Amino acid sequence: MSGRRTGKVWLAVAVPLLGGMVLSAAQAEELPLAFTKASDVAKGVPGFPRLAAGYAMSRKINAALVKADARAKAGARSCLAGAGKHGDWSRSVEITMKGPRFVSFVATDDYFCGGAYPDTSTQALVYDLTTGIPVDWAKFLPPALLGEKGTTKAADGTVLGTLSSPTLTALYVKAVKPAEIDPSCQDALDSQPLHFLAWPDAKANGLTLQQTDLPHVAAACGPAATVPMAELRSAGVDAALLDAIEAAHKVWK
Repeated sequence: MSGRRTGKVWLAVAVPLLGGMVLSAAQAEELPLAFTKASDVAKGVPGFPRLAAGYAMSRKINAALVKADARAKAGARSCLAGAGKHGDWSRSVEITMKGPRFVSFVATDDYFCGGAYPDTSTQALVYDLTTGIPVDWAKFLPPALLGEKGTTKAADGTVLGTLSSPTLTALYVKAVKPAEIDPSCQDALDSQPLHFLAWPDAKANGLTLQQTDLPHVAAACGPAATVPMAELRSAGVDAALLDAIEAAHKVWK
């Protein structure tokens, strides 16, 4: 993505493709992506929306989303089978970036598979439209933010990449404003190194972080929080990512 869109209009709808030609990756960056609704994978569990046909990377990304839906279906089925009549699994899916350069899906699962209490799981699937594969954060985040890369598992078994560094944690804590949530939250956030899922958020105009470490009893201290654009630029985040988010924010609906 180049965020430099001087003199160009970011169209609100996809234009018809002449002669059945597909858009190149570069052309797809100039358009807000169009999507089609996917079938529910289970009752209360919607599938990930699919990229409309015509984009150069649509088949590649959609194939990954089909696999993601299969994991959700299997996860919900296993959960409900183990919990009996009291089990429950529901999901909401949000598209947080519709181009340029990136497409981002965030799924939130609320589930009860037996045990002491229900739980919530978040997963972010962020794809680079120039490659059709998950975003490589090392291309866009400076070493101080990239820190230590790791993995975590969502409730449906999806393996997700995480980032962890003192600088990233400081930006997150500032965005969360723990003192405004509960006096004990500062201790909870300081008690261990935090690892984060990250995704671009066009509506909020920033990079959203979700910690993956706090136990259930302290979950309210670690909600998803968006680091604003000014903070990201000061921290040295690549302009390609930030310009794309700003371009998307200007036309977000």
